[in-house]
Amino acid sequence: MAQLDPTTRARLASLRRCLAAFAAVAGTWAVYLLVTGGFAVRLGSLRFSSHNPARPLLIATAAGAGAIVVSGLLADGLVWRRAWRHARATVPDAILIAIVISAAVLDVHQLFGAAPLWLDEEMIALNLRDRSFAELGGRLWLEQSAPYGWLILQRAIMLTLGTSEIALRLVPTLFGIGTYLTALWIGRRWLTWSAGLALVLLCVFGHSLSHYRVEVKHYSGDVFWALLLPALAVWASEGAMPVSRERRSIVWWAIAAAGLWLANGAILVAPVSALFVVGMTYRHGGGRAALKQAAWGFVWFVSFALHYVISLRYTAYLRDYWAAEFPPTGAGVLETIWWLVARLDRLAVTMAGSDAGAVFWILAILGFPWSARPALALVYAGVTLSGFGLAALHVVPMFDRFSLWMVPALYMGIALLIDRADRSARDGFRQRNWLLAAASAAVGCAAFVVCAGILERGAGRFHMDRPTSKQGVDDRTAVTWLMSHRQPGDALISTPLGLPAVWWYGGISIAEDFASAAGQHTAGTFEVVHRPGGDGCVLPALLNGHRRALVYIGFPDMVRGFDDLLFTELDRIGTITAYREVTPLSRAAVVDLTGSAPEDQAYSRREARPPLTGCVGGRPAVRR
Repeated sequence: MAQLDPTTRARLASLRRCLAAFAAVAGTWAVYLLVTGGFAVRLGSLRFSSHNPARPLLIATAAGAGAIVVSGLLADGLVWRRAWRHARATVPDAILIAIVISAAVLDVHQLFGAAPLWLDEEMIALNLRDRSFAELGGRLWLEQSAPYGWLILQRAIMLTLGTSEIALRLVPTLFGIGTYLTALWIGRRWLTWSAGLALVLLCVFGHSLSHYRVEVKHYSGDVFWALLLPALAVWASEGAMPVSRERRSIVWWAIAAAGLWLANGAILVAPVSALFVVGMTYRHGGGRAALKQAAWGFVWFVSFALHYVISLRYTAYLRDYWAAEFPPTGAGVLETIWWLVARLDRLAVTMAGSDAGAVFWILAILGFPWSARPALALVYAGVTLSGFGLAALHVVPMFDRFSLWMVPALYMGIALLIDRADRSARDGFRQRNWLLAAASAAVGCAAFVVCAGILERGAGRFHMDRPTSKQGVDDRTAVTWLMSHRQPGDALISTPLGLPAVWWYGGISIAEDFASAAGQHTAGTFEVVHRPGGDGCVLPALLNGHRRALVYIGFPDMVRGFDDLLFTELDRIGTITAYREVTPLSRAAVVDLTGSAPEDQAYSRREARPPLTGCVGGRPAVRR
């Protein structure tokens, strides 16, 4: 065979790499379609779907054959050996990339599934809709809080794309996708393939991480920045030259200063990450270099102080609201430690998504001191410890979603354990140290078993169905139906935590407090509650002067049976002329208070439920 010139050989080698990578991605896609059955996404009038694994399998076969042919052109008699080496070098990374692409497609599919908003989402959405950019600073309505930059970004998208669920959930979904893209970068840069695979899968399938990717809340941003900033701190310390390390560190300070406007997680991991950056600068360049680097922290501090003045200081009242989620006031050191230890199992289950309990914590913590990547271990271990420290100091509650920013560090502990176990097992086999190989393999297997439990629990969140309700409540359908019957002068009735659904899906502004506002859109809105003792039964007087009432029961904030009690009393006062039960929890009705209209047949045929004692109390709606 004639010798190829260097330019042609380089081009053929590049073509071979592309074909091999394409074959790996197409093959992974075919396997994904076989396992899941495929997907379908609709963007307006456009529909994208993939169900048939035959096509990607054919493409993978053709690309693989092409790679072998090109290898033959480059060969010197060792075609298969070269092909094997090339596949071994490129296929693992292609598999990780294919997993990330598949996860992103599923997230986008769930985003466009447009499930109705849940209560907390409606509350923050009302702030976004009814407050100006300037008014998003200060204390938010309905006891909500979020970073000011995140609020600004969300409102800008709302004004641009509208108030649909897709528009509102776009930013959280993008932050979620960014999380496992960051995990992919960390895995490829620092970890073995098996550890990188574990980290990516944990960030994709972690129960709470996947939940908040499609919620109108800022928690997916907390996770993204809590994973990214410590990794960027390690990246900054690895510059080949002092000038390179200095430039990277400045980049880190700038990114950290910008990130704190978008996520509380960026604030909470910054101190540990900053200490690491300054400490590594001191190690490489001495005290003067460290002092110069610390001076850049002034940029971060100014950004934080400005954010505190605009927004953060107005959330101080929430610390009293969540006082029960802090260690007891005045508790000693040992009592505080035991209080924190008692929270470990709950944090593992609700946030990390693991039912392994103490085993999960042992493996996650063991990954830090045993790590083959001491820089990564040091900074993420610091993040984990700071979570306990902030809870002990009554700064950040160790409770459910408020602890979500700690989860990436715990997942990193698991990944670092798998990374070290992988390396040690291979070293043991090469050195014929069977005890080391067996022990390392056992530790790695234990970590993968814990990962499998997390993945199994989180996999249930990924589905191809388009949900029509959220936790059994469909505010969107019920309130839209109810408001289609609205006429001027109608009274609006709901429970205190049912009102946000009426305000949001009914298009009712809460820019003015209902207690003091007057006008067509706010007058005649009432919140009703259960009075078990029979005192304060004011429903007839509350509706005096109204010819009709529109009632909605959604979020279950009252005792079971209150909805039937309310409908029964309304039917006694007037006549239910239109009734719809969208879900067992979402029920709406139109009540004619003159008693001159016929009763709706759907209401008369509804399933009778045991009566609830007491009566219905109420008052004009108040914006809290």
